[in-house]
Amino acid sequence: MEDSRLLSHAIDYLNRMADGLNPLTGAGEPEDSCLRQPRVSRCLRYTIEVMEKVLNGELVPADSLPAKAPTRPFQLTPEQMAQVHPNKGPLSLTRFLEYLRGFADPDCKKLSHKQTVAWLISQGLLEKGPEGTAITPSGQDAGIYLSQYGFKQKILYAPSAQQWILDRLPELMDWISRSAGGTIDPETGELIARSSGKQPFSLTQEQLDEIPLLPGGVSISRFVQEINRHIDTEKMDKLKRETLTGWLTAEGYLEKAEHDGHSSLSPTPKGEKSGIRLEQRTVNGRSYWGTVYYDEGQMLLLDYIRKLCGLED
Repeated sequence: MEDSRLLSHAIDYLNRMADGLNPLTGAGEPEDSCLRQPRVSRCLRYTIEVMEKVLNGELVPADSLPAKAPTRPFQLTPEQMAQVHPNKGPLSLTRFLEYLRGFADPDCKKLSHKQTVAWLISQGLLEKGPEGTAITPSGQDAGIYLSQYGFKQKILYAPSAQQWILDRLPELMDWISRSAGGTIDPETGELIARSSGKQPFSLTQEQLDEIPLLPGGVSISRFVQEINRHIDTEKMDKLKRETLTGWLTAEGYLEKAEHDGHSSLSPTPKGEKSGIRLEQRTVNGRSYWGTVYYDEGQMLLLDYIRKLCGLED
Protein backbone atom coordinates (compact mmCIF):
# COMPACT_ATOMS: atom_id res chain seq x y z
CA MET A 1 0.00 0.00 0.00
CA GLU A 2 1.13 3.56 -0.70
CA ASP A 3 0.67 4.61 2.94
CA SER A 4 2.91 1.75 4.13
CA ARG A 5 5.61 2.66 1.61
CA LEU A 6 5.62 6.30 2.73
CA LEU A 7 5.68 5.29 6.39
CA SER A 8 8.67 3.00 5.80
CA HIS A 9 10.45 5.83 3.99
CA ALA A 10 9.77 8.21 6.91
CA ILE A 11 11.10 5.63 9.42
CA ASP A 12 14.29 5.31 7.35
CA TYR A 13 14.82 9.09 7.48
CA LEU A 14 14.22 9.15 11.25
CA ASN A 15 16.70 6.30 11.79
CA ARG A 16 19.40 8.29 9.98
CA MET A 17 18.61 11.39 12.04
CA ALA A 18 18.69 9.37 15.29
CA ASP A 19 22.18 8.16 14.26
CA GLY A 20 23.31 11.79 13.85
CA LEU A 21 23.29 11.66 10.03
CA ASN A 22 21.91 13.99 7.42
CA PRO A 23 18.76 12.11 6.24
CA LEU A 24 19.22 13.27 2.62
CA THR A 25 22.93 12.62 2.10
CA GLY A 26 23.78 10.12 4.83
CA ALA A 27 26.76 12.25 5.85
CA GLY A 28 27.53 12.73 9.55
CA GLU A 29 26.28 15.93 11.14
CA PRO A 30 28.71 18.29 12.94
CA GLU A 31 29.23 17.78 16.68
CA ASP A 32 27.22 20.91 17.48
CA SER A 33 24.20 19.74 15.42
CA CYS A 34 20.95 19.17 17.35
CA LEU A 35 20.91 15.63 15.92
CA ARG A 36 23.97 14.87 18.05
CA GLN A 37 22.08 15.70 21.26
CA PRO A 38 21.20 12.57 23.32
CA ARG A 39 17.73 13.90 24.22
CA VAL A 40 16.88 14.49 20.55
CA SER A 41 18.16 11.02 19.65
CA ARG A 42 16.03 9.39 22.38
CA CYS A 43 12.95 11.28 21.19
CA LEU A 44 13.55 10.14 17.61
CA ARG A 45 14.04 6.51 18.75
CA TYR A 46 10.73 6.62 20.60
CA THR A 47 8.97 8.07 17.53
CA ILE A 48 10.49 5.34 15.35
CA GLU A 49 9.27 2.65 17.77
CA VAL A 50 5.70 3.99 17.66
CA MET A 51 5.71 4.31 13.86
CA GLU A 52 6.98 0.75 13.45
CA LYS A 53 4.09 -0.51 15.60
CA VAL A 54 1.67 1.36 13.32
CA LEU A 55 3.37 -0.11 10.25
CA ASN A 56 3.14 -3.65 11.69
CA GLY A 57 -0.51 -3.26 12.66
CA GLU A 58 0.25 -3.39 16.40
CA LEU A 59 -1.03 0.14 16.97
CA VAL A 60 -3.99 1.86 15.32
CA PRO A 61 -3.93 5.66 14.90
CA ALA A 62 -6.67 7.40 16.92
CA ASP A 63 -8.50 8.67 13.83
CA SER A 64 -8.73 5.08 12.55
CA LEU A 65 -10.53 3.78 15.63
CA PRO A 66 -14.26 3.03 15.23
CA ALA A 67 -16.62 5.65 16.56
CA LYS A 68 -17.86 5.08 20.09
CA ALA A 69 -21.23 3.35 20.12
CA PRO A 70 -24.20 5.47 21.28
CA THR A 71 -24.99 4.83 24.95
CA ARG A 72 -27.97 7.05 25.89
CA PRO A 73 -31.58 5.96 25.35
CA PHE A 74 -33.30 7.68 22.42
CA GLN A 75 -34.49 11.15 23.37
CA LEU A 76 -35.74 14.21 21.49
CA THR A 77 -36.06 17.63 23.04
CA PRO A 78 -39.09 19.77 22.04
CA GLU A 79 -36.78 21.78 19.77
CA GLN A 80 -35.56 18.62 18.01
CA MET A 81 -39.09 17.25 17.69
CA ALA A 82 -40.19 20.47 15.98
CA GLN A 83 -37.72 19.72 13.16
CA VAL A 84 -39.01 16.21 12.42
CA HIS A 85 -41.25 15.67 9.38
CA PRO A 86 -42.28 12.48 7.56
CA ASN A 87 -39.99 11.13 4.90
CA LYS A 88 -41.27 11.78 1.38
CA GLY A 89 -41.56 8.09 0.54
CA PRO A 90 -42.58 4.86 2.34
CA LEU A 91 -40.08 3.35 4.77
CA SER A 92 -39.75 0.13 6.70
CA LEU A 93 -39.99 0.60 10.46
CA THR A 94 -36.25 -0.07 10.75
CA ARG A 95 -35.43 2.70 8.26
CA PHE A 96 -37.96 5.07 9.83
CA LEU A 97 -36.44 4.64 13.30
CA GLU A 98 -32.99 5.22 11.83
CA TYR A 99 -34.37 8.36 10.15
CA LEU A 100 -35.69 9.61 13.52
CA ARG A 101 -32.35 8.94 15.14
CA GLY A 102 -30.79 11.48 12.76
CA PHE A 103 -32.63 14.26 14.61
CA ALA A 104 -31.38 13.19 18.07
CA ASP A 105 -28.02 13.88 19.71
CA PRO A 106 -25.15 11.73 18.37
CA ASP A 107 -24.79 9.77 21.63
CA CYS A 108 -28.43 8.59 21.53
CA LYS A 109 -29.41 5.10 20.40
CA LYS A 110 -32.27 4.71 18.00
CA LEU A 111 -35.67 3.69 19.29
CA SER A 112 -35.95 -0.03 19.88
CA HIS A 113 -37.65 -1.78 16.96
CA LYS A 114 -39.03 -4.47 19.30
CA GLN A 115 -40.51 -1.94 21.74
CA THR A 116 -41.94 0.22 18.96
CA VAL A 117 -43.69 -2.82 17.47
CA ALA A 118 -45.04 -3.68 20.93
CA TRP A 119 -46.34 -0.11 21.28
CA LEU A 120 -47.99 -0.22 17.83
CA ILE A 121 -49.67 -3.48 18.87
CA SER A 122 -50.90 -1.80 22.06
CA GLN A 123 -52.28 1.02 19.89
CA GLY A 124 -54.17 -1.43 17.67
CA LEU A 125 -52.23 -0.79 14.43
CA LEU A 126 -50.42 -4.14 14.44
CA GLU A 127 -51.21 -7.55 15.89
CA LYS A 128 -49.52 -10.87 16.42
CA GLY A 129 -50.66 -13.24 13.70
CA PRO A 130 -49.98 -16.94 13.10
CA GLU A 131 -47.08 -16.07 10.79
CA GLY A 132 -45.70 -13.11 12.72
CA THR A 133 -46.65 -9.45 12.94
CA ALA A 134 -49.76 -8.50 10.94
CA ILE A 135 -51.43 -5.19 10.06
CA THR A 136 -54.86 -4.45 11.52
CA PRO A 137 -57.58 -2.50 9.64
CA SER A 138 -56.68 0.52 11.81
CA GLY A 139 -53.08 0.16 10.74
CA GLN A 140 -54.11 0.05 7.09
CA ASP A 141 -56.18 3.19 7.58
CA ALA A 142 -53.14 4.89 9.09
CA GLY A 143 -51.00 4.04 6.04
CA ILE A 144 -49.24 0.78 6.97
CA TYR A 145 -49.25 -1.75 4.15
CA LEU A 146 -47.58 -4.91 2.81
CA SER A 147 -45.26 -4.72 -0.19
CA GLN A 148 -43.91 -7.68 -2.14
CA TYR A 149 -40.09 -7.93 -2.39
CA GLY A 150 -39.26 -10.98 -4.48
CA PHE A 151 -40.53 -13.96 -2.51
CA LYS A 152 -40.90 -11.95 0.69
CA GLN A 153 -43.44 -9.45 1.95
CA LYS A 154 -42.32 -6.36 3.80
CA ILE A 155 -44.34 -4.04 6.04
CA LEU A 156 -43.95 -0.43 4.91
CA TYR A 157 -45.02 2.85 6.48
CA ALA A 158 -46.37 5.48 4.09
CA PRO A 159 -45.78 9.18 4.94
CA SER A 160 -49.24 9.25 6.54
CA ALA A 161 -48.28 6.34 8.86
CA GLN A 162 -45.02 8.09 9.69
CA GLN A 163 -46.99 11.21 10.58
CA TRP A 164 -49.33 9.13 12.75
CA ILE A 165 -46.31 7.99 14.78
CA LEU A 166 -44.77 11.47 14.86
CA ASP A 167 -48.01 12.94 16.23
CA ARG A 168 -47.74 10.46 19.11
CA LEU A 169 -43.94 10.37 19.47
CA PRO A 170 -43.96 11.76 23.05
CA GLU A 171 -46.43 9.00 23.98
CA LEU A 172 -44.18 6.36 22.39
CA MET A 173 -41.06 7.62 24.21
CA ASP A 174 -42.97 7.83 27.49
CA TRP A 175 -44.38 4.31 26.99
CA ILE A 176 -40.88 2.92 26.41
CA SER A 177 -39.40 4.81 29.35
CA ARG A 178 -42.19 3.67 31.69
CA SER A 179 -41.58 0.09 30.63
CA ALA A 180 -38.00 0.70 31.88
CA GLY A 181 -39.27 2.15 35.15
CA GLY A 182 -39.05 5.88 34.44
CA THR A 183 -40.75 8.85 32.80
CA ILE A 184 -39.81 11.52 30.25
CA ASP A 185 -39.25 15.12 31.36
CA PRO A 186 -41.41 17.16 28.92
CA GLU A 187 -39.02 20.11 29.14
CA THR A 188 -35.73 18.35 28.43
CA GLY A 189 -36.72 14.99 26.93
CA GLU A 190 -34.57 13.28 29.59
CA LEU A 191 -35.39 9.92 31.19
CA ILE A 192 -36.17 10.60 34.86
CA ALA A 193 -37.75 9.17 38.01
CA ARG A 194 -36.45 5.63 37.86
CA SER A 195 -37.60 3.94 41.04
CA SER A 196 -34.23 2.23 41.58
CA GLY A 197 -32.24 5.38 40.93
CA LYS A 198 -30.20 3.40 38.38
CA GLN A 199 -29.94 3.43 34.61
CA PRO A 200 -31.86 0.66 32.80
CA PHE A 201 -29.82 -2.38 31.84
CA SER A 202 -27.86 -1.80 28.67
CA LEU A 203 -24.65 -2.96 26.99
CA THR A 204 -22.55 -1.33 24.29
CA GLN A 205 -21.48 -3.31 21.23
CA GLU A 206 -17.94 -3.38 22.64
CA GLN A 207 -19.17 -4.91 25.89
CA LEU A 208 -21.21 -7.52 24.02
CA ASP A 209 -18.17 -8.44 21.93
CA GLU A 210 -16.24 -9.14 25.14
CA ILE A 211 -18.77 -11.69 26.45
CA PRO A 212 -17.46 -15.25 25.91
CA LEU A 213 -19.48 -18.36 25.17
CA LEU A 214 -19.31 -20.38 28.37
CA PRO A 215 -18.03 -23.95 27.90
CA GLY A 216 -20.46 -26.85 28.14
CA GLY A 217 -24.13 -26.53 28.95
CA VAL A 218 -24.72 -23.73 31.48
CA SER A 219 -27.84 -22.74 33.40
CA ILE A 220 -29.67 -19.49 32.62
CA SER A 221 -28.60 -18.22 36.06
CA ARG A 222 -24.92 -18.78 35.26
CA PHE A 223 -25.35 -17.09 31.86
CA VAL A 224 -27.05 -14.04 33.40
CA GLN A 225 -24.34 -13.85 36.04
CA GLU A 226 -21.70 -13.62 33.29
CA ILE A 227 -23.65 -10.87 31.50
CA ASN A 228 -24.00 -8.78 34.66
CA ARG A 229 -20.27 -9.12 35.29
CA HIS A 230 -19.75 -6.70 32.37
CA ILE A 231 -21.80 -3.81 33.81
CA ASP A 232 -21.48 -1.47 36.79
CA THR A 233 -24.28 -2.87 38.94
CA GLU A 234 -24.11 0.09 41.34
CA LYS A 235 -25.15 2.44 38.54
CA MET A 236 -27.19 0.14 36.30
CA ASP A 237 -29.99 -2.38 36.81
CA LYS A 238 -28.94 -6.00 36.43
CA LEU A 239 -30.28 -8.17 33.64
CA LYS A 240 -32.92 -10.44 35.15
CA ARG A 241 -33.21 -14.14 34.41
CA GLU A 242 -36.99 -13.70 33.99
CA THR A 243 -36.42 -11.23 31.14
CA LEU A 244 -34.72 -13.96 29.12
CA THR A 245 -36.97 -16.87 30.11
CA GLY A 246 -40.06 -14.74 29.45
CA TRP A 247 -38.86 -14.00 25.92
CA LEU A 248 -37.86 -17.63 25.30
CA THR A 249 -41.31 -18.78 26.42
CA ALA A 250 -43.13 -16.18 24.29
CA GLU A 251 -41.06 -17.18 21.25
CA GLY A 252 -41.72 -20.89 21.74
CA TYR A 253 -38.26 -22.02 22.87
CA LEU A 254 -39.39 -22.96 26.41
CA GLU A 255 -42.60 -24.32 27.91
CA LYS A 256 -43.86 -25.44 31.31
CA ALA A 257 -43.33 -29.18 31.82
CA GLU A 258 -43.32 -31.61 34.74
CA HIS A 259 -40.32 -33.72 35.74
CA ASP A 260 -40.17 -35.91 38.84
CA GLY A 261 -43.31 -34.24 40.15
CA HIS A 262 -41.93 -30.71 39.76
CA SER A 263 -43.08 -28.16 37.18
CA SER A 264 -40.33 -26.18 35.44
CA LEU A 265 -39.46 -24.47 32.16
CA SER A 266 -38.13 -26.99 29.66
CA PRO A 267 -37.05 -26.69 26.02
CA THR A 268 -39.56 -27.30 23.27
CA PRO A 269 -38.45 -29.08 20.06
CA LYS A 270 -37.74 -25.58 18.69
CA GLY A 271 -35.55 -24.87 21.73
CA GLU A 272 -33.68 -28.15 21.38
CA LYS A 273 -32.83 -27.30 17.78
CA SER A 274 -31.41 -24.01 19.07
CA GLY A 275 -28.96 -25.52 21.56
CA ILE A 276 -31.17 -25.66 24.67
CA ARG A 277 -31.20 -29.04 26.41
CA LEU A 278 -32.92 -30.68 29.38
CA GLU A 279 -30.29 -32.72 31.20
CA GLN A 280 -30.08 -34.68 34.42
CA ARG A 281 -27.27 -33.37 36.58
CA THR A 282 -25.86 -34.20 40.00
CA VAL A 283 -24.75 -31.73 42.68
CA ASN A 284 -23.55 -32.94 46.08
CA GLY A 285 -24.93 -36.39 45.36
CA ARG A 286 -28.39 -35.07 44.50
CA SER A 287 -29.72 -35.56 40.96
CA TYR A 288 -32.06 -33.11 39.28
CA TRP A 289 -33.33 -32.14 35.84
CA GLY A 290 -32.10 -28.78 34.59
CA THR A 291 -32.37 -26.73 31.40
CA VAL A 292 -28.94 -25.81 30.08
CA TYR A 293 -27.69 -23.70 27.19
CA TYR A 294 -24.93 -24.80 24.84
CA ASP A 295 -23.11 -22.50 22.38
CA GLU A 296 -26.03 -22.11 19.97
CA GLY A 297 -28.43 -21.40 22.83
CA GLN A 298 -26.09 -18.80 24.31
CA MET A 299 -25.74 -17.13 20.90
CA LEU A 300 -29.55 -17.01 20.67
CA LEU A 301 -29.67 -15.21 24.02
CA LEU A 302 -26.88 -12.80 23.01
CA ASP A 303 -28.79 -11.92 19.84
CA TYR A 304 -31.86 -11.10 21.92
CA ILE A 305 -29.80 -9.02 24.37
CA ARG A 306 -28.38 -7.11 21.38
CA LYS A 307 -31.95 -6.25 20.34
CA LEU A 308 -32.92 -5.49 23.92
CA CYS A 309 -30.10 -2.91 24.05
CA GLY A 310 -31.24 -1.32 20.79
CA LEU A 311 -28.12 -2.38 18.88
CA GLU A 312 -30.03 -4.09 16.09
CA ASP A 313 -33.58 -4.86 15.06
